[in-house]
Amino acid sequence: MRHLIKRGILLIFILLVTGCKEQAPSSTKLTVEPYLLTEKEEELISKTDAANTKFFKLNGTLKKGDAIQYAIALYEKGKFKQNLLLSFGELESRFQDEIISFGTSDIGTDNQSLKLLEGVPNGLNTTEFEHSMTSWSFSNFIGDKITLEKNKPIYLAGWSGTTKDSMRSLSSENGELPEGIKETEIALLYKIEWTDAQEPKSTEDAAK
Repeated sequence: MRHLIKRGILLIFILLVTGCKEQAPSSTKLTVEPYLLTEKEEELISKTDAANTKFFKLNGTLKKGDAIQYAIALYEKGKFKQNLLLSFGELESRFQDEIISFGTSDIGTDNQSLKLLEGVPNGLNTTEFEHSMTSWSFSNFIGDKITLEKNKPIYLAGWSGTTKDSMRSLSSENGELPEGIKETEIALLYKIEWTDAQEPKSTEDAAK
């Protein structure tokens, strides 16, 4: 009788432990949407060097073998040149209102050197970018929640500059490659992309 009781307790314990283990998701579903700052948050950020920043919320799950690629894509005269601050978020598999962001701040007194700020789930990536632009604009490219599709980059925000007296602002409502990119001298586009893990490449399309 005692052996039966012990076996029963052991079986219950195994079932409890098994049930408590987090199961790996069998499919990937990811969404991204703008994050609206509260007045207090806006006040706090205005007192930092990252006032030119756009914030977004990431939600969903990644199955094993999938990853999220974060990057700032550099375009010159409508042509893709390279990815800056390229990183992969393959360590995280579940995202619940995870905040990601893209921002810039001027470096020095000539205002021709930028500090790029890329907020990812596990930290902040930064780099410096030299340019000769005399005026610039900073734009948000999504207005509502968007569901990610595999190997399709979503452009969330961007910085664009010109040496001329006027420039066309970049625009995109659903995260596609922004309109006006072809006429833009320099653009830095913050994007995320659902990809295979450990595959450092992107499905960049040349601007048409």
